[in-house]
Amino acid sequence: TDRHLRRARIRLALAYAAVMAVVLVGMALFVVALDLRLRHAEADAALLEAAQRAAAVVGVDDDGELDLSAFLADEAVRGGWPQAWVFAVDPDFVDGIRTVGRPYEDWYGVPLVDVALGVVDDDATWTWELPGGEEELVVLARGLPIRASDGEVVGAVVAAADAADWLGPHTTLRTAVFLVAAALVGASAAAGYLLAGRALRPAATALAQQERLIADAAHELRTPMARILAVAEGGLAGDEPAEPALGRVARVAKEAGTFVDDLLVLARIDAGRETPAMERLRLDLLVEAVADAYDEVTVEAVETVVEGDPRLLRRAVDNLVSNAVVHGRDGDRADVTVTVYPSRVVVADRGPGLDPTVAENPFGRFRKRPTSPGHGLGLAIVRWIAEAHGGSVTLEAREGGGTVARLDLPSS
Repeated sequence: TDRHLRRARIRLALAYAAVMAVVLVGMALFVVALDLRLRHAEADAALLEAAQRAAAVVGVDDDGELDLSAFLADEAVRGGWPQAWVFAVDPDFVDGIRTVGRPYEDWYGVPLVDVALGVVDDDATWTWELPGGEEELVVLARGLPIRASDGEVVGAVVAAADAADWLGPHTTLRTAVFLVAAALVGASAAAGYLLAGRALRPAATALAQQERLIADAAHELRTPMARILAVAEGGLAGDEPAEPALGRVARVAKEAGTFVDDLLVLARIDAGRETPAMERLRLDLLVEAVADAYDEVTVEAVETVVEGDPRLLRRAVDNLVSNAVVHGRDGDRADVTVTVYPSRVVVADRGPGLDPTVAENPFGRFRKRPTSPGHGLGLAIVRWIAEAHGGSVTLEAREGGGTVARLDLPSS
């Protein structure tokens, strides 16, 4: 039903959006993590360069004391960015280390001495991320040891900068990436809904065709069933001798059987299960065999060989001939001529011609004149058979009265 199709469409759209959300969030996380790593690498390189620049202008005298004269005189080092601090090892201080060289702008409350202690104690290069001081900063710092001529660590240089200098754009990028990802997830949900609708369109069309077919079948079968019931009840009541009653029941049942057979063919066509089994055949002989079943049909044929499915072509020709015999009567007599040309079958009658109610689309399903005893499926089947063979079928008025049907097939 339509409700089930709508639910299926929504489920497909949500599933598509969920998959896209996982992909987009994964990509966003990857981009954010990569950007953070690159920015940390950039910060670390800048801090290392500043620490090396400061360490290069800090000297050590013969007594192992730090010589800060060059550091204090170098405006570029003291006023540069990132900023650099110099610490000297001093056992007389509580932590065993003290600040001896500061940049022009000092950060009070930021525990840079911890970085210096780490460098001195572990005799290694350290990179730290520190909580802020009075201004609640997040500080990135890098420390390098200063060694005397004998290799003893006598001090440390610490370069530091506000983490926001590098990571501020990262925060903006992260927000933008996730907002874009959220927008894309929403767009993917809308796209998934549209794609699901397109994907389910054949199913919806097939369902509508099935419902229409069932409704039309029920409507068309109601009349022959009512006629069979009426004849049977009349026979049981003695209103009519059994033999004529049974004959009428047989004729009506045959009509109903033909209709059901046509419905099954159309159902197989709609499901894609009806395909031609092609072989070389004599079209003229096939038409003559069909016409033999009708007393009022004249055949004029030349030898014609085509590639086709004999079962389907026999049905197509029979539908055209029976349609001409039933609808092409002039009074009580049907004058039907079937002519076989190379790759063409022409069925002509001298009946009243095309009915205006079906002339616009005579090959549509259930298209028939109001007084027709048929069900309006025969010509629809003929058109499908012709197209399945790469051919065509046309129906037009005949000069002098009547109708001409032409079935054209590809030449062999």
